[in-house]
Amino acid sequence: MIFDKEIDFYTKIAPELNSMLTAGGHDEIRVPWFVYSCMQPLNVLIFLEDLRARGLRCMTDIKDRMKHVKSVMQEVARLHALSYVLQARLPERDLTDKYLSLKKDWLNKGGEEKQMYTSMMAGNYDNTIVMPRKIGGYEKVAKWIEKNTQNCLDIMQNQITRVPPFEVLCHGDCRNNSMLFRYNDDSIPAEVMLLENQISRVASPGTDLTYFLFTSVSSDVRKPNLDPFLACYYSTFSSFIQAG
Repeated sequence: MIFDKEIDFYTKIAPELNSMLTAGGHDEIRVPWFVYSCMQPLNVLIFLEDLRARGLRCMTDIKDRMKHVKSVMQEVARLHALSYVLQARLPERDLTDKYLSLKKDWLNKGGEEKQMYTSMMAGNYDNTIVMPRKIGGYEKVAKWIEKNTQNCLDIMQNQITRVPPFEVLCHGDCRNNSMLFRYNDDSIPAEVMLLENQISRVASPGTDLTYFLFTSVSSDVRKPNLDPFLACYYSTFSSFIQAG
């Protein structure tokens, strides 16, 4: 399912978003070039370009954390805004009806699969409980995690439930492990590329923003700069909505 979603993104969704961008004189969204895929049983393959040739690499020692975060906020805003414009151009049809893979979501699974995912997530929760107790001062957090270990999938499902009109195409796994950066000569990020579009879905833009800001930005950077980060996102989002 997740490979099917990723192939759909590179072969159907990204090209349509890019056609809107190039028609308006903008740069394409920053995703790898798709080369080849095979979806035969026990032989699932996806080939993308080697991004090292473009100078893209994992996040290095952060020299300017503000610019890292802002570059991500701008790229996520472009993805969200373009999908919003695309939906506006399809008033009688939902994006998930045009791109059927968006209807598929591992959180929608039931029966044995849901139980498997719950067990997998519960194991992660058990490890997570250790952290707030070790740090100290977060006993309430630890108790909440303990209480909701078996409800984790239901809580996540509730968080991504579509609530019109706050609906855009979300990356779904918006964290620093799903991104590559290209740096200039001063080691400042000049470009960011979002990867691993395997769990993209239509949901509130807040799901991507919250996920990124609370998994990939340390509190000493996030707390005093939350308003500038959101203003950066909103500025890019609104400019592309108006252009579209």
